Amino acid sequence: LFAIDEITGEMVATGYSKKLKSEFLKAHPTLVVDTLHFDAGFTARLLEAIGDVDEQTDGVLFHSENGQAMSMMQSRYQKRIECVHIDPPYNTQTSGFLYRNTYQHSSWLAMMAERLDATHGLLSAGGALLCHIDENEYERLHVMCEEMQLPNAGTVVWDKRNPMLGRKGVATQHEYVLWRTNTAGPLYLRNANQRLILENASRIVAQAGGVTEEARIVFSKWIASCPGLSGGERANRYLNDDARVYQSAGMSAPEQRTDAKFFEPLIHPKTGKPCPVPPYGWSRTPETFKNLLEKNEILFGEDESVQPRRKVFLTKDSQRQVSSIIQDAGRGKTDMDKLGLEFPYCHPLSLYIELVGAAAPSGDAIVLDFFAGSGTNGHAVIALNRDEGTHRRLILIEVGEQFDSVLVPRIKKATYTPEWKDGKPKRLATTEEAERSPRIVKVLRLESYEDALNNLET
Repeated sequence: LFAIDEITGEMVATGYSKKLKSEFLKAHPTLVVDTLHFDAGFTARLLEAIGDVDEQTDGVLFHSENGQAMSMMQSRYQKRIECVHIDPPYNTQTSGFLYRNTYQHSSWLAMMAERLDATHGLLSAGGALLCHIDENEYERLHVMCEEMQLPNAGTVVWDKRNPMLGRKGVATQHEYVLWRTNTAGPLYLRNANQRLILENASRIVAQAGGVTEEARIVFSKWIASCPGLSGGERANRYLNDDARVYQSAGMSAPEQRTDAKFFEPLIHPKTGKPCPVPPYGWSRTPETFKNLLEKNEILFGEDESVQPRRKVFLTKDSQRQVSSIIQDAGRGKTDMDKLGLEFPYCHPLSLYIELVGAAAPSGDAIVLDFFAGSGTNGHAVIALNRDEGTHRRLILIEVGEQFDSVLVPRIKKATYTPEWKDGKPKRLATTEEAERSPRIVKVLRLESYEDALNNLET
């Protein structure tokens, strides 16, 4: 599974051998031991040595029909789930949903209502429910959530940047994510890009030996070429004299001012002449401008002909509110190809990292997906923990055969190392990544009534 038989020994490193040596195991701390392959005695001794297994368990994988699993979870996880993130069958010909009768919409809604109702007892007070859907059932699902009194935080339109050409009418390029939560106030994306910008600014300044003109040029070019940044994030392309990163922002009032003090011109520091005043007046008072001038946070042009702007500094705590449109052209198949696994359709890992990061911001959140499919949500939680040093935990529920053929191997591979190519590790996990990797993932298999009957022997 991890291609460890291709790891050769070196002068200071122990290579693969048929009976693995303790030095090899210590050098590869993220190797996964699956108790499925050992006898009950070994498993018992291992769990006893670990001690408080539940406290150290980072995830639970249910091989079960989701309604049954969620029923079992009610007492243990009551009001503890911070994020329920699901990608249910879309009720289309390719979704795989089996209808009991010709009332296709009603039977699909009944299936969804039963499962969404079960989330009421599981979601924490400020927990969020995120549900992917397309135009086929969006309106009905939205109305049903309203009737179930799941508080509406808005709908995210996922722009896939890849229109489905050749279909009748308009080429569809989007899907929806219904966002339901009791949380009051704005929802914010995680600040990964902010941290990336600040880290690279520090690196560039250090390499240049200070905030030189060369450092400013290199940083501006890096911002322009860095993939994955939004337009607003790319605006943070300037370096202050003290190495802080900033963008320039206009200071015009949004509506017409009437008080004369909002029309007092700022004096250019070099020419000593007044600069242009916005037609609606300034958005700030003279007292605020005095404070900004003292801190050198006003940007003037070469002369008084340019309207002054303000420096807005980027910090590690800077936040960007979740937008109603998220663009992500990633493909889940690409993620699966890297891992060497096959699954008909799954969403891109990059999209799930952003959504889960925003919906479950606390470092010890529990994330539930009861239509787990290939395990993208679990992979996203592992990636988030490694990136942010958090301890989010995952619960995945899947009933299909892909549980053993795709989902469990994916979680194992994601645990071993974050980077894969053509089914093999591109590199080993770093020491920091190993420390932030899952320790224990529990697998539970729940028998259904039909399983019990099939397993009876006469």
